[in-house]
Amino acid sequence: MNFEFSWEEYYENTFDHHNRTDFTNPDKYYISDITSSQGSRFIDFVQGATTSIKILLESSLFHSNNIGSAPTIDGKIGLGGNIYMRAQLDIVQNKICSYNCSSSDFGQHCYVATLSRYLLYKNYNYLSSYTSMGDPAAKGFAPICHGNGEVIINNANISDNRANAYCGSYIGDSYFPGNISQTSFINNSATIKTCVSFTGGNTFSFIKSNFLNNKVSDRLLQVSSPNISIIDSIIMNNIATNTFYTNGKVVYLIHSIVIIQG
Repeated sequence: MNFEFSWEEYYENTFDHHNRTDFTNPDKYYISDITSSQGSRFIDFVQGATTSIKILLESSLFHSNNIGSAPTIDGKIGLGGNIYMRAQLDIVQNKICSYNCSSSDFGQHCYVATLSRYLLYKNYNYLSSYTSMGDPAAKGFAPICHGNGEVIINNANISDNRANAYCGSYIGDSYFPGNISQTSFINNSATIKTCVSFTGGNTFSFIKSNFLNNKVSDRLLQVSSPNISIIDSIIMNNIATNTFYTNGKVVYLIHSIVIIQG
């Protein structure tokens, strides 16, 4: 399976809007080398109409940003601690480090929804680390939340996070085949349920990924979508009443190790 994408798509032109986050014009936006602990969202952007905006955010650090229940630009309470985006666009996050950030709802680091079930927008997250997300009271949901578009997460470290639920990640309403590959979910905890959840209208795969030492009350992996495949992966030393919650769907285990304990 090919996890590469065309970087020329982002680098073919000069970047007149380098490091801007208002995204007012159809263009390619290259944002890099950011250090953010500003106590507010770095990106807070909503646009309903189809656009030709393409965003590459890379080589950036987000830390100790705790927004609580602060509303987004469109009035959503506590979504997206560092990044909140609801727009029809392509976005790639690459080489991001985010730690000790929290919000009261979905997306301790990011809530990114490309807003179209049937148009193929990139919703990618590469070579990144998301650790120690969520406050000590374990409020909020999911360190990273990707909705719609083609969701690909590759080479991510998602560990030591605390949440009310979905302490690893939440992938929602994806109607294109996607995958999480070469990614580790380690030592995450949720007070209610679920480390990783996937919902959508197409198949999804976990490839060469590890689920180790996670603790949830129920549903380590929740599937409310077409069938998923777990390939060349390891699932062990997790505490959950149910390792898989499939809602009648099928989980294919291929060359994987699964050791279940309650």
